[in-house]
Amino acid sequence: MTDRGAPAALTRGRSDSVRFVATSYGRAGWGGSMSRKFAVVSVGNHKFYMIRPTIPDGEPYLRSPKESFTVDWFLACSAQAGPIWDIGANVGEFTLLAAKASGDPSRLVAFEPNPYVRKALVANIRQNGFEDQVLVVPKAVGSQPGIAQLFVGSHESYYGKARVASTKARTKANDQIVEVPITTVDEMVASGLPAPRYLKIDVEGHEVEVLRGASATLKGVESCLIEVAGANVLEIRELLGRHGFTDVTVDAQRISKTSGDVRSEYITVRR
Repeated sequence: MTDRGAPAALTRGRSDSVRFVATSYGRAGWGGSMSRKFAVVSVGNHKFYMIRPTIPDGEPYLRSPKESFTVDWFLACSAQAGPIWDIGANVGEFTLLAAKASGDPSRLVAFEPNPYVRKALVANIRQNGFEDQVLVVPKAVGSQPGIAQLFVGSHESYYGKARVASTKARTKANDQIVEVPITTVDEMVASGLPAPRYLKIDVEGHEVEVLRGASATLKGVESCLIEVAGANVLEIRELLGRHGFTDVTVDAQRISKTSGDVRSEYITVRR
């Protein structure tokens, strides 16, 4: 695949066409309290099937500006050559979009340590026939390999909010603690996984640790998309600046009314 434009050329408004346009039903090995309904998600000319809990038919799937920004980034990167890593893939909505838009085999890697969410991720990949395009890694990512404790909400609405225990105390009394293997970006590349050219990180406050474990790999990364949870923006920019990233775009910044901290902010960085 050849480059067809830079990820810097991000356009607005694509996510307006992201809607549930039809539904079908199937188990696909999936069980539990989350819905077994597969929805047909349409992004422009790209359509794919996806399990997603508690989303009404006919409603826009992506509602917030930050998710619109992520759609644009994944579409832009899918038009380029090189591996895309999705660290914190959740049920795979953006991985599926990239797989559909790219059509390039074996270039997508999805990391998801939450075993409950990963069931839906694997079912979504299988339902779309993307098994040869997406490698699922059932591990958390941080600064050191080993075993990590993951806080996992017990209700389906919290399944996307799992976090490594060292980053934040449990926020819900009924959170579960799940022990999961944790690796680093550099360790995965050293093991033979193709190094990412594009890197998306959404790890609920653990993003600094992910970057610390990627020091040898970042030199080859063209663009990052990072959700910053908490007041880690300056530290992340400093870390990335050491590796030659100079262009930072802030999008969808939200400030906590009580603490004044940045609660969620997507930034892209490019060389």
